[in-house]
Amino acid sequence: MTLRERIAHRRATDPVIIEAAPMRGLGDLVAKIADPIARAINLDKSSCGCAKRQEWLNKAVPFNQDSKTP
Repeated sequence: MTLRERIAHRRATDPVIIEAAPMRGLGDLVAKIADPIARAINLDKSSCGCAKRQEWLNKAVPFNQDSKTP
């Protein structure tokens, strides 16, 4: 199997590698980085407060996709 075929297969089968919606803010970026790490160390995310932290960070540091920055 070529590298290109392996990458295509992994994208089709790995739930982490998906075409994601645009990031709304810093919380989405942190979650994108932290989720695979938490999964690798088998961290129970049900009681960690991740969703609240993600929403708070998204509101505190939003990524404005509508604004035209030079």
